[in-house]
Amino acid sequence: TARGDVPNLSPLAKASGDVLSNLSPRAQASGDVSNLSPLAQASGEASDISILPLAQASGDRNMKNDYGRYGKGATTRPLTTTRRELRYSNKAKRQKLQLEQDLQTSYWSTHSVDSSIKPSKRELPQTYRGQMYPSGEALNHPAAELLEKYATTGCPVETGPNWTMEQLEAAVARGPHSSALVPEAMQQHAEELEIKIQKGQARVVLWEELKKNPPPQLKMSPFAMIPHKSKPFRGILDLSFILKTLGYDLLSVNDRTVRTAPPESLDQLGHELARIICAVAEADEHETILFAKAKWDVKDGFWRLVCGEGAEYNFAYVMPQPPGEPIRIVIPTSLQMGWVESPGYFCAASETARDVADTYVRTPIGSLGSHKFLHLTQTGDYPTVEGSQRDLISFLKYYIGVFVDDFISLVIPRTQADLDHVASAILHGIHDVFPPNDSDDNEDPTSLKKLLKGEGAWAVVKEILGWVFDGDAKTIELAPAQAADRLNLLEECLTAARKGKAFPMAKFQKLVGKLRDTAIGIPAGLGLMSPLNAALSSEREYVYIGKKTPLFLCLSDWKFLIKVSIKEPTKCRELVAADNPGYCGIVDSSKHGVGGVVFGHRKSCHPHVFRFKWPKEVQEAFDKGHISISDLELAGLLLLWITMEGCIGPDNLKHEHVCLLSDNDPSVNWLERMSSKKSIVAGRILRILSIRMRHCRASPLTPLHIPGVHNRIADIPSRSFGYKKEWHFELDTDFLHFFNKLFPLPNQGCWQLFNLRPTITSRVISLLLQPHAQMHVWLRLPKLGESIGNTGRCMQNLFEHVLTLTRDEQAIQQKSMSLGVSQHGSAQDIMAEGNKSPWQQYVQLSRPLARRSQWTQDTTHSS
Repeated sequence: TARGDVPNLSPLAKASGDVLSNLSPRAQASGDVSNLSPLAQASGEASDISILPLAQASGDRNMKNDYGRYGKGATTRPLTTTRRELRYSNKAKRQKLQLEQDLQTSYWSTHSVDSSIKPSKRELPQTYRGQMYPSGEALNHPAAELLEKYATTGCPVETGPNWTMEQLEAAVARGPHSSALVPEAMQQHAEELEIKIQKGQARVVLWEELKKNPPPQLKMSPFAMIPHKSKPFRGILDLSFILKTLGYDLLSVNDRTVRTAPPESLDQLGHELARIICAVAEADEHETILFAKAKWDVKDGFWRLVCGEGAEYNFAYVMPQPPGEPIRIVIPTSLQMGWVESPGYFCAASETARDVADTYVRTPIGSLGSHKFLHLTQTGDYPTVEGSQRDLISFLKYYIGVFVDDFISLVIPRTQADLDHVASAILHGIHDVFPPNDSDDNEDPTSLKKLLKGEGAWAVVKEILGWVFDGDAKTIELAPAQAADRLNLLEECLTAARKGKAFPMAKFQKLVGKLRDTAIGIPAGLGLMSPLNAALSSEREYVYIGKKTPLFLCLSDWKFLIKVSIKEPTKCRELVAADNPGYCGIVDSSKHGVGGVVFGHRKSCHPHVFRFKWPKEVQEAFDKGHISISDLELAGLLLLWITMEGCIGPDNLKHEHVCLLSDNDPSVNWLERMSSKKSIVAGRILRILSIRMRHCRASPLTPLHIPGVHNRIADIPSRSFGYKKEWHFELDTDFLHFFNKLFPLPNQGCWQLFNLRPTITSRVISLLLQPHAQMHVWLRLPKLGESIGNTGRCMQNLFEHVLTLTRDEQAIQQKSMSLGVSQHGSAQDIMAEGNKSPWQQYVQLSRPLARRSQWTQDTTHSS
């Protein structure tokens, strides 16, 4: 989704990063995820801004500059400050739950009959307001009473002190965004407003009449009309707009909002895409199955829920009209897309509908009967299910999720009856919360228009949340429209750079936001973000991009990756870390050189050691402070990966999981994030590592820190160039003989030494010393090197054995004496916390939380 789409936002709104009111419901609910990894974005960071209560802004708005820009003593915008605090607190909460979640947790549900309920006649009261009311099975849900309250008295709205007449006059004088004053936009708004008036969702009053006796809660925000994919414009209320009036900044409705929506309704929201990716990756790659997906959409979204009596005046706006018309004020009675609390209230209803649908699925297949829209789910492009190998499996496997107003289902069916059963369950679940319109299907909460387009039909290939999933190939790729949009923006930015022109910062921020989203399904993209992050730190209104600069090369690389991903979609398994890596590597770098080992864990390979002496120019650059030891350590990790490519082979690394260990904390942290905030050298290295991993189509790395006293097996090869007399070897054969004697392998196995060719090491040296690195130089590498020494045999399950060998007992004993505690124990004890290995903890934190059976369930412990 685009960030900052609304034209003519105030500079203050742009500078604060507050674009929540400019986005679709999906983007509003996901919030600002700009500083997170792709999987973390998909697995819950996105929902952090909307979970905990918002503290009321301090200070008196009516005081002027001596009270600070945002109130007494406040120099940072309340909405920005609160989002930051919520992000940190909810990250800690989520990580605790992730560490409690079993690594074997499945994202699929297996059909089992534990209910005999059937959809019943829906009894609705005559007094409820809006277009949401729980009925049928929804009345048995723990949230039923809460939804009934929203449907009868409306959703609570608390937006701070009432505005004065002077403030209201200033807001009226400000009027709508200029985007809403385009003739075509005004006409579309007038037509849509007429429909909303007929539905009782809005009313219009003259300002001259309203200001004679203004309602207490009357506030007015600018209205905008932004481009939309399915129609020319979408109307949106900028409730985050800060109005400059009477010499001070009037805080927006969103800044003053007190959080009253249930936080639990949102804490699963940001995980939805990641759960789908994990479910696809979890499915058996070699089983001949039909993997179907379907999508249903709740029509009108937030407009189906209403505000409390009198609270609707908080969302008033000046109607866009041609000049000369009397000023009219539009007063919506429903929740507004731009309000920070709307996602929480709406998701309380949509999550309840999902839970009800899941309850209906757990009934006997075929027991739900038909549904008036069921036939529209059977029109998709998928092979016949009858007679497939899945007939031999006794249980239906399915996944039901919801992202704001999008209901999503994945099914591994045995028969057509399985598909019909899940579809009927979801359709009935929606209607148990959002009452159907039996007299006019066009006004049904399940959007008939989208159903007729085939959006709710089962298909093997389906677009979900902006991504196209292939249920046979188990792949993910950008939807065509999304890919074209990103490529156009990239080309526009690169063209400006080639012509020596500046690029608007607002548009650049939008581009970077889209690229961060893209990195979810193109893993190599994450390593390209360092130059982009650095450019965003500027407060200038324009970005200046020189040709052949790291930023220019980064944008060119992105263009290349997106084009490649269209031809070669990403396997979902490339996006999900494994709890049991196939291969492992340990590395160490020093001023003198770099070295490490490669060995098999779950997969077998020939164990290898490598070493390389840094040339004089690298050592001098280190002495002068041009490069740091952490830069050298990260370069060592790149050489370790290249060594793996050479001795294991790219084909064996394809879709494989690898664990890399280093005793340098910064380099491990850089590898975890695949970005660096300060080190330009590290950014260059991460970019190339990402490219090489994409070339091999490898799955995510598991980077881990190994204490220095346990890293002797890498220390020695990195310092075998004169650091110690007993470790100094000019000849590789002499060093290999010493290494095999010092670190013997079980069953008379032996290490081989991988000699990296100068054509490879020179490229890594260039990364350390030179600012430019062309992608094509790294995509087509010459022969990486050759192995020397006795071939021996392939080995696996060497992780604990190697960690036992690499302990520096003398250093451990000295440390024990200085600390006065025992430092002994097995390698597993040293490297693990509790009963979990470090890579298991890493994998747990990288995976999304599985869905709770009910969204109201206590979240202090994982389900």
